[in-house]
Amino acid sequence: MTGDCFSKVANILSTMPSQNPWDDKVASVYALAMTSWRDDVALLATVTALKTREFRPTPAELRNIAMSFVTNLTPMIAAHNIAEIIRKHQVRDRNNHASEPIKALVEACGGWAAMGARDTETNTRLIKEVFDNVMNTVDTSDVLSNPPDIPQLETVRGLLGNGHKALT
Repeated sequence: MTGDCFSKVANILSTMPSQNPWDDKVASVYALAMTSWRDDVALLATVTALKTREFRPTPAELRNIAMSFVTNLTPMIAAHNIAEIIRKHQVRDRNNHASEPIKALVEACGGWAAMGARDTETNTRLIKEVFDNVMNTVDTSDVLSNPPDIPQLETVRGLLGNGHKALT
């Protein structure tokens, strides 16, 4: 997470009620816990906590909020994400814009070139057929630093003013 994004996150978290007053020590714990998160993921989790929690969440609670967004991948969301990546990027660049679960689904369905050559309806049907088997084998350890493109992340990118910068 960039310093600019952490400033926004810290400003929001510092206003939330908590038994522990916000100070530099508390801020450094949050910064350490969220250091590998992508900016849009960190801000989305924080804004969601602001809207849904009465008290400041712990870093672990923020992580659970973030994970709930980026791992709630359904076959339909996966199909949409894959279609968007195909539409926006050349074959050689597509893996750079896909999370590990998306890459695994694409591989199970024949690869990026095959996915790009088929119609959306066929791709969606194939994704539904392989989804459960693929998702049970995918490593999700990087989803906070390299999340799938989900609509919720789009809502906070304007607040960042920097797209969706990765780690710094």
